[in-house]
Amino acid sequence: MTKIRWITLLTLSVFLSGCGLLENLPIAHLDAKPTSTPIPLETEPPSLTILHGQVASPMNRGSFCWGTTEAGSICADVAVFPPTYTADMYTPVIGNTVDLFFDAPFPDTVTATLYPENNLTTHVPDSMVEVTLDENGKVLVTVPDGVNGNYALIIFATWTEEDMPHGDALYATPICFDA
Repeated sequence: MTKIRWITLLTLSVFLSGCGLLENLPIAHLDAKPTSTPIPLETEPPSLTILHGQVASPMNRGSFCWGTTEAGSICADVAVFPPTYTADMYTPVIGNTVDLFFDAPFPDTVTATLYPENNLTTHVPDSMVEVTLDENGKVLVTVPDGVNGNYALIIFATWTEEDMPHGDALYATPICFDA
């Protein structure tokens, strides 16, 4: 009975390939050339920098979607935090404001949240914080009075200009408030 199945399968395959029916199936050919417009060189959202004193440090960029209307978009899920932090990894903040700077193009909207320590597993932020974004890409994050200790600062930014690269991105950094 297995011989009959193999003969039937072989006969059917030869018949279908001989009729040209397999040529129209959506199977990639080895000599196929891409037909879509390549994604531009600017395939990632702009960098975000945190300023502490006179020292600027890049924030970790996490998951994002980014692209252009003409070329399409690319989305990436990126881990934003390492598994553990050491004390020297926290950016020290004195007072209740944090200065951040975006590279161009500047986002249209920015939100910020604080999570206690670097524990994001609860998915419940400690507090929403006030965010001010100016036309030069400067972001001023103001936290409530009395915030003290280690936190994860999470920034979510969106770009909506259709004639420019657009999308959204998540940024994060461990910070330490010293009240």
